[in-house]
Amino acid sequence: MAGKALRKKLLAEIDGRGGPEWLQDYIAEGGKISDLATELGCSRSYLSRHLNAHPDYKAVILEARSEYADRLADEALDIADGMAEVPNITREQVAVAKERIDIRKWMASVNDPGRFRVNNNNGPSVTINVNQLHLEALKKHRDGGIVIDATATRQDEGGQE
Repeated sequence: MAGKALRKKLLAEIDGRGGPEWLQDYIAEGGKISDLATELGCSRSYLSRHLNAHPDYKAVILEARSEYADRLADEALDIADGMAEVPNITREQVAVAKERIDIRKWMASVNDPGRFRVNNNNGPSVTINVNQLHLEALKKHRDGGIVIDATATRQDEGGQE
């Protein structure tokens, strides 16, 4: 019986804050069920189980997670755009920004896998580092090793063929 009383108390507390609409805003803005459970004095699993058993709350949780995933995607874009404006950027700054973006991409894929799944067909993925290929091509061009029209020849340092 204590479980039913606690469930009623938790749902009444959430209803008092605004009910499903409040819960949707809370989660969409990055609020976590675990933080809410701590605040309400119960475990995360207990609160999650009872919220998901309630059809109204379950629906708004799914919608809120999708909204939160959109927010994370926007944040990742803001981080990337912000890095373009950093003067004299270092490798460490780029690495930190990349990690921040990757975390947001991962969290977006967890919160809305239908829209943000990295590889929808679960097949092999291929990563091509275009920057590295471009750098290698520039080095070959500098060293005279790239043939552009099949008639180019390598010149020595004195300008003779």
